[in-house]
Amino acid sequence: MKPNSAVNRRLAAIVRPILMSPVIRWIALLGLCAAYLQGGLNKAFDFPGAIAEMNHFGLSPAGPFAAATIVMELAASVLILTGFYRW
Repeated sequence: MKPNSAVNRRLAAIVRPILMSPVIRWIALLGLCAAYLQGGLNKAFDFPGAIAEMNHFGLSPAGPFAAATIVMELAASVLILTGFYRW
């Protein structure tokens, strides 16, 4: 038996409830989605910039691609955060 297995068990008993709390889980999911939320909102508030970005990457027609990107980034993030159709 390892000398500090009792310490490991005690630490796990203290930390596990904290890490498994719904608030911590939601904050972790928010961290996962933050870049996509920010990107979608930036594109939505600066639609000409989003179109320029699509043109930069050679996507044509740029308008529909920009709109689809905004919808996908925001909708997928909301689905993950709400738990609807989450993996």
